Amino acid sequence: FLANVTLDTKRKWKRDEVAAGISGGYGEVEEDTNTEYVRGFAQYNRLFNERLYGGVRLDGEYDGIAGVDYRFKVSPLLGYYFIKNAKTTLSGEAGPSVVFEQLDGQDADTYIGMRFGERFEHKLTATTRIWQTLEYTPQVDRWTEKYLLVAEIGIDAAISKKASLSLVLQDTYDSDPEEAPSDLLD
Repeated sequence: FLANVTLDTKRKWKRDEVAAGISGGYGEVEEDTNTEYVRGFAQYNRLFNERLYGGVRLDGEYDGIAGVDYRFKVSPLLGYYFIKNAKTTLSGEAGPSVVFEQLDGQDADTYIGMRFGERFEHKLTATTRIWQTLEYTPQVDRWTEKYLLVAEIGIDAAISKKASLSLVLQDTYDSDPEEAPSDLLD
């Protein structure tokens, strides 16, 4: 059994942009759980001119298989649209982050990070788009030892004005994960 659900929304005004989403999944094989997660985000951008913007991003995550009891990131940011037209956008953003996390079997941890992100999106047709995102968030005093790398690529086709069908590949890499429980090592 495997089920995944995602809800996303995006609104743009002349000077403001808001995006938010939540996704969750659960799966099992022969009564062994192999997928169990909930992720969400919200981002607000205020455009200073046609391409430059400032904003804030909030991320939250639970992943029972990866041993993430919770992880929250708060990230003020400065961003820039390198490409911005009716069919294609490419933006990059950077800013400090505060990361709050509790990994399975470990004490809660809070650290300061630096978030670097980019997003590419292209409309293939009026109802179909492709996108790709990449985000790197290292702990500022341990740049090469402790960091999160989050990547996503997808294609989306509208089936109505308010619903679409998407195929998405996501990966989250934690360079300093919690240790695997001993029953998984046997």
